[in-house]
Amino acid sequence: MTLISLLFACAVPDGPTYSGHGTYDYLAFDGERTWKYQSVDEETPYTLVVEKTAYEYTDGMEYITFEYSTEDPQQLLGSVSWAAGGINGSGITGYSLNDEETEFDTMIGFAEHRMVGGDTVETTTNGATFTSTMLGLEPCPNNWSPDDWECLHFSLEADQDFPFLGDYWMANGWGASRFNAPTGAWSSAEDWILIGAEWDISE
Repeated sequence: MTLISLLFACAVPDGPTYSGHGTYDYLAFDGERTWKYQSVDEETPYTLVVEKTAYEYTDGMEYITFEYSTEDPQQLLGSVSWAAGGINGSGITGYSLNDEETEFDTMIGFAEHRMVGGDTVETTTNGATFTSTMLGLEPCPNNWSPDDWECLHFSLEADQDFPFLGDYWMANGWGASRFNAPTGAWSSAEDWILIGAEWDISE
């Protein structure tokens, strides 16, 4: 009887498993961070600087703010605020333009904790509907690292215009290797491509 029970236990799977990519490390929320990007679009000749400027950890959630500015001359264009919380996934909680801040009633879902290609997250808040799609793991070359990077490709869309909409190619540990912003204060007709990054984990 003991042998039969042992054989049965070995034959029964532990339960459903979920393959896919853990997304958190691709979003690069940890440490002190600064990225620099350039676009080949002649209408956007400046270098775009994205800097992590605020961080707070409260009740199991991380709250992070990234500021977008031109490098030379330095001019603040706006900011985007994010939140992340383990199985709750990650998303956008607000943004600011021209000293006017907008806070969303519900976090706009950008990424679930784990996702496979084709997975979507839909959010309706503040009178708009947002859809984020993880399209899969793709090559994402940039003008900073000579290595062959692979990124999770996210596409964030909405039925209204917002400055943070667009496609993001997110590299494990480094965040956006490239992204596009079709509308808004840091919009460009071509992708913003990474030309430099700083990461200090001593924060």
